[in-house]
Amino acid sequence: MNQKSYRINSKTSIHITGSIDQSDLDQPLYAINWFNTKSKRLYNLYGALAFPHVKKVGGEVVFKGKVREILSGDNSLKRETLLIVKYPSADGFLGLFSQKLFLLKSLLRVKAVKDFVFGFVKLAGGTAQSTQKPEKYNGDKSYLVHILKGHFKEDHSNTDYPEGINLFFDGQKTAYVGRSSDDAEIKNGPFFIDRILIWEGENKDELKSWFKNNEFPIKQTNNIDQGIYLIDRLL
Repeated sequence: MNQKSYRINSKTSIHITGSIDQSDLDQPLYAINWFNTKSKRLYNLYGALAFPHVKKVGGEVVFKGKVREILSGDNSLKRETLLIVKYPSADGFLGLFSQKLFLLKSLLRVKAVKDFVFGFVKLAGGTAQSTQKPEKYNGDKSYLVHILKGHFKEDHSNTDYPEGINLFFDGQKTAYVGRSSDDAEIKNGPFFIDRILIWEGENKDELKSWFKNNEFPIKQTNNIDQGIYLIDRLL
């Protein structure tokens, strides 16, 4: 089994487990945080307090956004906030748990969010850049996020995107995060995202039209659940 672990205390360990045997846990990993908030104010406080610890282990913010509109999808996949953070490796992420103050501050996250989906993807493409100095997004681009659960079919005949639309981020599932107590069986946290794509466009109407005109490069199949959302970028 392809796995990295860190023992928090005498009873509890955190584990990162590859979703397939070929998952490379020593390469850069992109943490997908897809969740609803119970308290936006408390979550923002957690983010401010936790980021110095993320930076210390080499973590960098790639994207943060809030869902503006649901274009399509299974309601069970829907969340309101997306945060993507790049870590240098699985060991880099596990380094967070060696910081006692981070563990303490993480209690705020538990109180601030609900329906939390978390896991790692590998980067398969896109133009997104990461930064250790995240700033409020002041640009004028619009973003469409496509979340897929299950096997999907990509339409390779349609690789030329309309002018003004580009692939910002393409991540494919590579690892789960779980924990165990007293060396019992590992319980992975919920992570139903098999692939996540973010498309960047000049405006939301252009992205909606592209999707609705059946030019979208991922086609619906019978064994797939998916959600497609317009998202306002925050970071």
